[in-house]
Amino acid sequence: MKMSREQRKIINAKKEVFDGYCIPWDEDIEHKFVVRCAKCPNTDPEVILDIITHDIIVAKIEHKKPTYYLNLLRKHYPRADAIYEDVIIDICGMDGFESLRRNKCIEFCGTLYGRKLYAI
Repeated sequence: MKMSREQRKIINAKKEVFDGYCIPWDEDIEHKFVVRCAKCPNTDPEVILDIITHDIIVAKIEHKKPTYYLNLLRKHYPRADAIYEDVIIDICGMDGFESLRRNKCIEFCGTLYGRKLYAI
């Protein structure tokens, strides 16, 4: 399907929002947008695009950097060289734990009494 001039303006405006948040633009968004506009011609195209892109933008905004979680750990345990996995998850949540591990801010260093220990 071909995109109208109005739809192209809306897409370009949303691309600027994505650029502002450093979110890579996915061409699949444009395809979903055109298809939904064709299915619901009486709906405002801006609303349709907002619905399609909402979750992507919110995920980016809510995503915290690993340094945020690292500072949180240091605040709770300023002198610790290693912290148990369950304690890290209690403080940072599972997303924070995964972010720290993925970015190599923490590293598995052993098991003590069945609990995993991570070096900071």
